[in-house]
Amino acid sequence: MNENAHGEGNGPRATPEVSLSDTITIFFSDIRGFTDTTEELGDEVAHELVREQDTIVRSHIEAYGGDVVKTQGDGFMVAFKATRGAILCAIAIQKAIAAKNREIAEKNRDRRIAIGIGINTGEPIRQEDGDYIGGTVNLAARICATAGPGQILVAESTRYVAGRIELRKADGGGVVEYVDRGLQPLKGFPEPKRLFEVTWLPTTTTIGAEPATEAAALSTGRAGDRRGQSRGATRAQRADARPRDQPPGRSGLSVSSRLSGEGQ
Repeated sequence: MNENAHGEGNGPRATPEVSLSDTITIFFSDIRGFTDTTEELGDEVAHELVREQDTIVRSHIEAYGGDVVKTQGDGFMVAFKATRGAILCAIAIQKAIAAKNREIAEKNRDRRIAIGIGINTGEPIRQEDGDYIGGTVNLAARICATAGPGQILVAESTRYVAGRIELRKADGGGVVEYVDRGLQPLKGFPEPKRLFEVTWLPTTTTIGAEPATEAAALSTGRAGDRRGQSRGATRAQRADARPRDQPPGRSGLSVSSRLSGEGQ
């Protein structure tokens, strides 16, 4: 046996500078197309976009109980104790950014903000400096990298922990929907991961209407796909969620957060 296994002599083993945390939801956000924007419009405009994004994101993180773990260039890593808080925060951010982009368009300014958000829930390891490490964090980062402009993607764990979510009347009311995006290959993970896109239905929306999402407004090339998702959402509202063993090629159906008895 290695006599240094317990440190010097027979003293107690040194306490590691990490600790196990409770269930935490990790949230990553990142500006999309930032390099292209910088090249096209210059450093000054790009810097202004970062400041505007920073103001929007930070204000909503605080409002929904998130803790900023760190910023990485033009992106954020945030920890939430409440999974629903993370999802509601993401929706509020995308709504605020969409409003900001409309304001910019009204001023005929040739620029806009677009961010992707990825969320995962698990039990990451917390370090003494407040940072989080481990598979939960790595997966959240990869999900964020997969999210398109204006898109919110969440892991399967996040979707089931959050369960049914109703938006406050002050926020327009409605219910959150989870669109099954199927099994997605992610860098660094040997097995594909099932991801869900977060959308939201206003209370005044009729059956068959298109769920709200800022990604569609930011990417016209996805408009046709979005209409297909809306029809899928209608079918899912009339039936139970599809079996887990359904082939990935048939993903895109909305798994309604109205399923009873879910969430915490």
